[in-house]
Amino acid sequence: MQAFQIRRKVTAASGFAELGLYQEAVEELEELPAATRDDIPVLATWLQVYQSWGKWSEAAAVAERLIQK
Repeated sequence: MQAFQIRRKVTAASGFAELGLYQEAVEELEELPAATRDDIPVLATWLQVYQSWGKWSEAAAVAERLIQK
């Protein structure tokens, strides 16, 4: 997957989260290559999705991973 495709998926996931379409946001993020899943923009988007969705334990786990970066 090319860089512009990764950015598109991250942007789409963020947009879905803003619209309250959390499952669609998760689907976009889960389609990303494994090598990109620990990138800061990807983790930040996961955090946004989980916080918006009210999934606090998942959000805390992602926040911890972000802090370690």
